[in-house]
Amino acid sequence: MAAIPPFFLTAGRRNIEGKKIPQLSHALDSVRKYQWEVTFHLPVIDGTGGTESRPLTLACKNITEIGFDIEEIVADRVNDKFYYPGKATPKDVTFTFDNIFATKTSHHLYEWIKTIYDPTTGQFTKGLNERGAGSFKINTDVVELNNQGIPIAHTRLVGLWPKTWAEADRDYSASDFHTITLTCRYDFVVKYPNAIA
Repeated sequence: MAAIPPFFLTAGRRNIEGKKIPQLSHALDSVRKYQWEVTFHLPVIDGTGGTESRPLTLACKNITEIGFDIEEIVADRVNDKFYYPGKATPKDVTFTFDNIFATKTSHHLYEWIKTIYDPTTGQFTKGLNERGAGSFKINTDVVELNNQGIPIAHTRLVGLWPKTWAEADRDYSASDFHTITLTCRYDFVVKYPNAIA
């Protein structure tokens, strides 16, 4: 077997030629974890009992990790174990929002979770008609931005719905923004290498 050469040391990109900067110094630039936006395509119940989608970008300050786990199937053969991929299960994702006056963040998120369960009427999934058409599930886009704030890629959470809605505690001694936390479940996640859906 041939020896594996060290790529970054032998790729010939470290040479300083004239005023050129070695490619290694900037070719490994990465997506920053703080350069992103999130857009919810929220359902809006119209006067006829149906729903329509309305995109809403809110001041979301934190999103937990997005991903899925693939269960394993174990096959025992005498003294050996072999592993095969099984069903995939998406992880719960939690969004934390600043409770901003101008965007009425708390109100928008509360109205969304009311499409699943309305505590004032006791109704579940009232956006569905008698044939089950319509949906309380939405698509949500987490958009990655480059250093100029231009969208470069995005992750779409398909079939997302809120399972936990909670306002943060209130405290006279604190000086932080008040926040709302929304924990959601989604059907699957799609990663796009560009900002075009």
